[in-house]
Amino acid sequence: MQHSQRIVILDRNVRNALLYVNSVQKRLPGGQILVQANFQNRFPRDDIWADVKVEFLDEYNMLVDQTEWMPTHFPAWQVTMVQGSSISPKPIKHVMLLRNLRTRDGNIRGTFGTVFEMPWFQSVVPN
Repeated sequence: MQHSQRIVILDRNVRNALLYVNSVQKRLPGGQILVQANFQNRFPRDDIWADVKVEFLDEYNMLVDQTEWMPTHFPAWQVTMVQGSSISPKPIKHVMLLRNLRTRDGNIRGTFGTVFEMPWFQSVVPN
């Protein structure tokens, strides 16, 4: 499996809140791409909620498919898996996006309404 990465500097508050642990990308029998990624909530006493979306791209970086925004709960200090799959077998790359990071008491400062692209940007999935 090939990986091409684009470095994306995330807001410090986001980097301090969610730690990317690892991910798996694979083709399903019907040709769709399944993406599974693990993130650790770095807050020892606060749960985090965020909206997560996966966009699926073709070889020209054109959007082919996407998931809905998925409200996701990241329990304090725990590792949580998020996943999404394409409907079509056409995409060859994907991007995972997060937005509206918040704790029970409110927003993580400076993050509300901003969409953050995860730093492991595009994973090329073989056909």
